[in-house]
Amino acid sequence: MFIYLASSYLYDMNKKTFDYIDEAIKLIRERKNEDAFNLINKAIKLSPDKSVLLIFKASLLGRMGKIPQAQKILSKISKNKLELDVLRLLEITEVELLLEQDNYSRANKKINRLIKKYPENHTLFEYKGDVLLGFKKYKLAEAPLKKAHALGHECTSCLGKLGDCYFLRGDLVNAENTFKKLLKKNLKDKVALRKMFQINFKLKKYTKAELFLNRIITESPDGLAFAYKGEIAKIRKDYVGAEVFYRKALAWARKNNEHEDDDCTFYSEIYKDLISVVVLQKKRGKLLELSKEIKKLCPGDKKLSLLLKKLNRI
Repeated sequence: MFIYLASSYLYDMNKKTFDYIDEAIKLIRERKNEDAFNLINKAIKLSPDKSVLLIFKASLLGRMGKIPQAQKILSKISKNKLELDVLRLLEITEVELLLEQDNYSRANKKINRLIKKYPENHTLFEYKGDVLLGFKKYKLAEAPLKKAHALGHECTSCLGKLGDCYFLRGDLVNAENTFKKLLKKNLKDKVALRKMFQINFKLKKYTKAELFLNRIITESPDGLAFAYKGEIAKIRKDYVGAEVFYRKALAWARKNNEHEDDDCTFYSEIYKDLISVVVLQKKRGKLLELSKEIKKLCPGDKKLSLLLKKLNRI
């Protein structure tokens, strides 16, 4: 929400503040939240009316997981006499913080109240869809997301969530059509490319799925994308190719510090796949090498310890 709301307020700012916020938006899109945060603080120092920028700051703090700090800022602002537009921005940001905490019940109550107050606000209908997705009520989420998309001048994030809604309830035809629309708007849309891959993979259309996977690796590579390349090679019984891609997945994830906080779950799953293709190639020497790698990567991890025992029995 920060990017959309910040963009809508940019033109009321002086040039220097405009430049700071414009650059902050670009950094947020690149997931460089700390750098964006520093620029917002610079913009706040320059702005005579700090309320809107402080709300933006609270929104970003919420995205960074610093909920108490964000709530403290909003609480302080709420004590001031605010113009209607600024009050609306503050109230929507309060909802956003509830969603960041997965507090769907409180968020839902607040959204229902605010929709009566601001019936044409597309962000509120988008958040209503988020709440219903959070409750796993995928069918019910469709209507507010469609309305949000219409009210938001064909908002792409609403369209992406609508595609998720179809995908999660198993309606792959509508999901595919929705993500195709997203790709027409932006051929490099990361979410749409990944969902199109997942849809085709589920439908066992592996050649088509691989085309989307190759585009993902070109545009936004990560360990999971390489792991799926390994999975497709394994399905085709290309065990040598599968081994290459599973190793790429591990190397990429380690190099880019991916999955640092998931207790080695990602690595243990990839090692399981890697072991399976090495076994199918009947390469005992490589199994011993893998045993050493596993011990070094996540010592004491229970899942990987089980893998080591299996290795020793082979």
